[in-house]
Amino acid sequence: MKGNGHLIVKFKNYLALERGVSPETISSYLTDVTDYLSFLEGEGVEAKDSDLVFVYAYLGFLRKKEVSVSTVLRRLTSLKHFHRFLAGEGMGRGDWTETVESPPKGRKLPSYLTMEEVDMLLESPSDTTPRGIRDRAILETLYASGGRVSEVTGLEMGDLNLEAGYVLLYGKRKKERVVPLGEPAIKALRRYIEEVRPFLFAKGGSNRVFLNRYGKGISRQWMWKLVRAYALRAGIRKRVTPHVLRHSFATHLLSRGMDLRTLQTLLGHADISTTQVYTHLSLRDIREIHRKHHPRG
Repeated sequence: MKGNGHLIVKFKNYLALERGVSPETISSYLTDVTDYLSFLEGEGVEAKDSDLVFVYAYLGFLRKKEVSVSTVLRRLTSLKHFHRFLAGEGMGRGDWTETVESPPKGRKLPSYLTMEEVDMLLESPSDTTPRGIRDRAILETLYASGGRVSEVTGLEMGDLNLEAGYVLLYGKRKKERVVPLGEPAIKALRRYIEEVRPFLFAKGGSNRVFLNRYGKGISRQWMWKLVRAYALRAGIRKRVTPHVLRHSFATHLLSRGMDLRTLQTLLGHADISTTQVYTHLSLRDIREIHRKHHPRG
């Protein structure tokens, strides 16, 4: 906190003069932000260098202290105002606050894996068995695309274009979006499709990309169990689900500087229509930005 006194003063003036916030609310915001800055100081991070990764780390820190959900929600609101202030002052890493959704009371806060944990998870399947080759392709696709579990289990062969390096995902209300795949995911998919899938396909004839031992498309429940099993094998103690991989995808891209418009496109968020986004970004633009910012692009 030693070097943050000037920030607190400027933030206070911003709230009072520009936002017209009441004195009581300002006092609450300042208390929350002061605690957050103390946390960052302990992590060796300056406020201007903090981003979504550190915000979620702070929320996780609060959860370990068994702070009530209502208090966490209030602090998250305070941090959103603080980071908007930083962005306006040209001191932050852009205004990413609109992508952070406040969890409803009574529900757990979102969790994500570090990049190191993602690597551990993706490398946990065997690369010498048919099952391991398939499962590696599944895990790589989940993380590379940031897709929902229903979107990835529902993939059909026609949705993949490995030559061009992208996959078509069908989200809520069947909205279609194009998501690039990094080289590790493309490599894993190629190997699975060439070496393993033909034998599974012969048993059931499903057009789904990912097949079970009977040649039928895998279920969402089965994929949840698969992700959890490999997380345990990798020694990851967190509760890992397909959605945690999706959340990790978003967190890592934001932390590496991806702009919000592109990220919203990739995630298929309901509050931004696919048509509106594609009037601003071409497929080539999205692929280049994805390749630049995705850890495994």
